[in-house]
Amino acid sequence: IFYVTGGLSFRLKSLTLQNGRDSDGVFGQRLGGAIRYEGALLALDDVRIRDSKSEFGGAISSDGLVTIVDSLFTRNSASRGGAVWVTGASLAVEDTLFTHNDVEGNSHGGALSIRDGNVTLTRVTIADNNADFSGAGGGGLAVEYYSSAYDVIITDSVITGNSARRAQAIFRKWLKSISVMASSA
Repeated sequence: IFYVTGGLSFRLKSLTLQNGRDSDGVFGQRLGGAIRYEGALLALDDVRIRDSKSEFGGAISSDGLVTIVDSLFTRNSASRGGAVWVTGASLAVEDTLFTHNDVEGNSHGGALSIRDGNVTLTRVTIADNNADFSGAGGGGLAVEYYSSAYDVIITDSVITGNSARRAQAIFRKWLKSISVMASSA
């Protein structure tokens, strides 16, 4: 639906996006069913993204900073990051629900998949997402780090009812630690 590039900041407020499908990316990768973002800051406030599909990030694929507030992601699917895939950048989410998103294939992150970036989740619910295929991990959240140490901070959040072959709630790869405060997983 949206493809934003060129280092721009992009903000969406009080909007519903549905039935998005990806576009070809670098080396034929298909990125972002509803939003493919290559820029400085992607900010969503009161945005609902549903029924979108891609190879990376069923709803959103980003290599820039992503902030999400008061939003809903449901029934999105991808090979990696059922709802959101962020690589090489940070993700901050507040007061948002991720539910019934799926990873289709041998990959990770039923709702969220982040590679090489800080993650902050505050008052977020990640429920009933699926990464239940052979070798898949992180029914709710998958974090993978290949270059340096990053922080994952989860506060006042709930991660429940997710399914995966490995790590139904959170799958981590080469991550030194996760801080969980007043949350349940």
